[in-house]
Amino acid sequence: MHHITDCDYNIQGTATQVSNSECNMPCIGNASLTCGGPNRISIYQDNGGTHGNVLPINKAVVGTWTFEGCHTDVVNGAPRTLTERFDIAAGVTIESCTQECASQGFSIAGLEFGQECWCGNSFLVPNTAAPFGNCSEVCSADVTELCGAANRLSVYINNA
Repeated sequence: MHHITDCDYNIQGTATQVSNSECNMPCIGNASLTCGGPNRISIYQDNGGTHGNVLPINKAVVGTWTFEGCHTDVVNGAPRTLTERFDIAAGVTIESCTQECASQGFSIAGLEFGQECWCGNSFLVPNTAAPFGNCSEVCSADVTELCGAANRLSVYINNA
């Protein structure tokens, strides 16, 4: 029997809530409690406690940049959605990525996989919009912000 304890700031975009009755396996430490089930995980939320109650977000506005939405990247062999990747030594945040894109003359910033910053002036692939919930990974340098996910870009547009 395999038992894992994971912590995260949000439920990933691919998760689907099911009936509590499907979580019917007893916990190892206390068999009177249930801990998931076959292909199921019991999820609990810390509503304050020692970790605070700050959930990460895609900020609506950062300076002259506005959140445009969540987009797919490199799907089914397609090329990248944005052209240029920039490594940010201090770590990726919405602010650091949009600042880097602006300093390089780009009008679109995309944050991916919690740690990547992509820039461009247009989308290289059309029709890349994805559900907002798909962009659910926290930024490596600021856990209060969301920075896309695997093959998903949190996209910001410069309105300057």
